Amino acid sequence: MMTSPRIRVLFCIQSFAGGGAEGVTLNLARALAPAQFAPTIFAHERFGEFEPPASTPEVPIVIHNRRDYRRRDLPGLFAKTLQLVRTTDVVVGANEGRPTFFALAAAKLLGKPCVVWTHYNMHEFLRSRSWRQLASLRSSALADRLVSCGRDVLESAIRVTGIRRDRAVAIANGIPIASIQQRAAEPVLPADAILFEKPTILGVGHLTEEKDYPTLLAAHARLRAEGGSQALLLLGTGRMESALRERATALGIGGSTHLLGYRSNPYSYMHRCTVFGHPSRQEGFGLVLAEALACGASVVATDCPSGPREILDGGRAGILVPVGDVPALAQALGRVLFDPAERERLRRAAPGQAAVYDVANWARQWGKLLVQLHEEKSLRAGKPPASGPRS
Repeated sequence: MMTSPRIRVLFCIQSFAGGGAEGVTLNLARALAPAQFAPTIFAHERFGEFEPPASTPEVPIVIHNRRDYRRRDLPGLFAKTLQLVRTTDVVVGANEGRPTFFALAAAKLLGKPCVVWTHYNMHEFLRSRSWRQLASLRSSALADRLVSCGRDVLESAIRVTGIRRDRAVAIANGIPIASIQQRAAEPVLPADAILFEKPTILGVGHLTEEKDYPTLLAAHARLRAEGGSQALLLLGTGRMESALRERATALGIGGSTHLLGYRSNPYSYMHRCTVFGHPSRQEGFGLVLAEALACGASVVATDCPSGPREILDGGRAGILVPVGDVPALAQALGRVLFDPAERERLRRAAPGQAAVYDVANWARQWGKLLVQLHEEKSLRAGKPPASGPRS
């Protein structure tokens, strides 16, 4: 038996501040078959609440700066990217923006295959972005492959970047379902347990304008005014936290609205909530929706550009409502809160739909793509393919 060298894969990200795309990148790197792949993650900065250790047994993590980004860091960041790409077989730009642009430039200079991995609906993303960011995204047309996290996101990326359709593919993000379900069975923090003595609406995500939590607050207020006794719980941090507290007070729901901040195990909250509310104006994939389904939550989400409709199977596994429509959101939340049969219907549908996004299936799709790119590069170089253990 002859064993071929493992394929060295470099994932380039910006930092660990967000936790969404960064967590997905770490999950994928860990899920790739260890006998076939040797992944490394390169992060430009280390900060934020989502901070994995400097390295893990499965995946080395290289972090360039231990502080916030400064423009004068650019030459050093590109030099480090070149250094790492030089000893890599396949490069993945795993965050839109600077890390992907540098990864693509270094890969082209050194003749390495490069994947641009996009997590957002580019048309929506570019509404508030600069011409420089547009130029950076359009450079993705030079990538060997563009991978999007969903079908709608793929179509947007093809239109914005101009990449050839035969070099673009949709691979829906994966989640570690077994691990999530195990953690979902753990208790919530003792101080929070009392909140679940009443029906609960739960929202999980960054407290930013894109997530549109003011609409969720207004729907909660409407239901309370109609006699509902539910509490609204929000897990997450962000720049809108103070404004949301003020808005809850102005709506008269300050006492029933609880901004709990960051929780290291949101899955136990998803498992216990009466209804999971997701009021986003826009998404890429909407990872938190797949996680909520895995926890058996009854989900109500906005039918925003990209993500929720695909994840909820067109509304079979959750209720979809128009973006920013307070009456429609309140009516859908009320259906779940006050109708046990509807709540049970959604709970029964959730695990089966979540299984579509299991990490094992996701890693297999990515593994097939990485092997294909490595073999294409070997054939161009006139070398026999070496894509992992062979007998």
